[in-house]
Amino acid sequence: MLKGLRWPFLVLVLSAGLLLLAFVTRPDADIESTPKTVTSAPSPASSTDIPPQIDLQATPALVQSTPVSPENVLVEALVGQIVKLNPLLATYNPVDRDITSLIFEGLTTTDDYGQIIPDLAESWSISDDGLEYIFVLREGILWQDGIPFTAEDVEFTIDLISDPHFPGATSLHDFWRTVEVDALDERLVRFRLTQPLASFADQLRIGIVPAHVLKGVDVAQLGQHPFNLAPIGTGPYQIETLTASNGQIDGIQLRVAPVYRQRPEGAQGYLLDRIVFRTYATAEAALEAYHRGEVNSISYISPEQQAVARQLPGLSLYTGIQPHVGVLIYNWKRDEIAFMRNPRVRMALAHAVDRVGLVNQHLAGRAIPADSPLLLNSWAYAPGMVWPAYDLAQAQAVLATANLTTQEPPTPVPTAEATEESTSEGTAEA
Repeated sequence: MLKGLRWPFLVLVLSAGLLLLAFVTRPDADIESTPKTVTSAPSPASSTDIPPQIDLQATPALVQSTPVSPENVLVEALVGQIVKLNPLLATYNPVDRDITSLIFEGLTTTDDYGQIIPDLAESWSISDDGLEYIFVLREGILWQDGIPFTAEDVEFTIDLISDPHFPGATSLHDFWRTVEVDALDERLVRFRLTQPLASFADQLRIGIVPAHVLKGVDVAQLGQHPFNLAPIGTGPYQIETLTASNGQIDGIQLRVAPVYRQRPEGAQGYLLDRIVFRTYATAEAALEAYHRGEVNSISYISPEQQAVARQLPGLSLYTGIQPHVGVLIYNWKRDEIAFMRNPRVRMALAHAVDRVGLVNQHLAGRAIPADSPLLLNSWAYAPGMVWPAYDLAQAQAVLATANLTTQEPPTPVPTAEATEESTSEGTAEA
């Protein structure tokens, strides 16, 4: 009875074995030795995505690459380009995201356990229906130019994102245009949602931008605003200089923000007075820069480059969980595989795939099996979920109870092109 489904089922089993639920690990490279003095970075290798030419005279913060004092300074290599140091426009650029996360803050953040905790907010309350959030902002927070942070900045930031002409990520705009925001006073902000969302506080980790700097800007031109290369945030570090080679940005130097030092969390614990980021076009160029002593660390080393990295003296590799998960999703809307709508077939497939064995054999040290679509450090992750164990006998037993029947393959539907050809042939014979 199952003969007609044997081969499609085998193909699905093999496909499931190749596409695993797995977390991809992210190795971060750092060294244990004393930081070295930085030399001028060479011109980045050629790339099809060339950063814009910079007018050195028109950008006061931009200087030629210069050595940095080794005292309390970290010099790190980033692979990519500095384009827009604006948290609202950094969604698709890892380099911009890494740097803006040090300059800007959101109303909320996450702790080491993935729990949402206050950042620029002091506290918040939620209405009984889950549609209204009231955030109380912290007192004494200053922008890096000394202007007080207020609820107006929060309202202004959300209004920018929800504007129809917002030039940032579409997903960001599509979410925030459904949220109503009001500054009730200097320290109170109200958000109104169209439907309850348990993860709403998590969405407020996005960096807040200063209204007093960007007020009146044409939203459509936000991507070209000078603020994107001279950012002002509330975070622990602020921009000191941009560095350039041949008129193109190749790095940035940050220093601890004096206004942040005044806050309780900034009074101690920051051993690095300055962080210098050098950008390189490729991972190979970043490794070469480390070998030459231009940088102390590398932000990310791909699995393909790890073997080479381990050969470099003094370079230690550190591994953490990267926020990526691979998921196998069955498309049971297709009539050709209608049997996938049967939950017993899907359960049999789950028993038939040795996920743990495949990960250990082919992705050892680079991925771990996932038992949930949620990341381990997510506030919503529930540990202890039971996953079907690898058991071929059990898979066959479950499949035998699926009550599958052999189905005739669907009749092909002729296309317009095929109909036209058939008509033409018939006319010719007539």
